[in-house]
Amino acid sequence: MEKMLTSHQAAKLLNVWPHTLRRWEREGKLKPLRTPGGHRRYKELQIMALIGEEITVIESEVAAGENDSDGSNP
Repeated sequence: MEKMLTSHQAAKLLNVWPHTLRRWEREGKLKPLRTPGGHRRYKELQIMALIGEEITVIESEVAAGENDSDGSNP
């Protein structure tokens, strides 16, 4: 069975607040499962995929010169 994460665990991995996960759910970016008590659970693979997407975006920005670490590019 696939590992499931609580909203706090998922938020910690993504370095965001749990409220951000709820917003992403409303926007269709994440689709959590619900426990019988109504608590959200996120598939670990879904969270890892989001982390991979973020890394790809950052790498693209760096390659395009949009994210200079020395602060010379506003």
